[in-house]
Amino acid sequence: MDLVWECIDWEWSGNQTPDDTAIKHATELLKAAKAADLFPESAASGYYPTVRLFWRGGTVEVEVFQNSFELYFLPCHEDKRSFSITEFDATSPDALPRLIMQLTTTLSQL
Repeated sequence: MDLVWECIDWEWSGNQTPDDTAIKHATELLKAAKAADLFPESAASGYYPTVRLFWRGGTVEVEVFQNSFELYFLPCHEDKRSFSITEFDATSPDALPRLIMQLTTTLSQL
């Protein structure tokens, strides 16, 4: 596992270890997030075979799939903003820069 994983609280639950491709994409996202000073608080396995990364106590999440990233904004019930999902194609060369830009915008609004 890449050294960038040593900087985050992560645990793969039981037998739901994420797919190698999802871990590879998540590692690249962690590197980009660290460079942008947006490192997540924690990570966990998602519904096999995904990786889930969390910011702001889970209000913001990125689920990393084999072929895409999904950015979730999960407002608390007092927050009047809507739940949102934005998908990024992991095979696109501009996926990570666009995801980091949207993540920066989302986190700055909290």
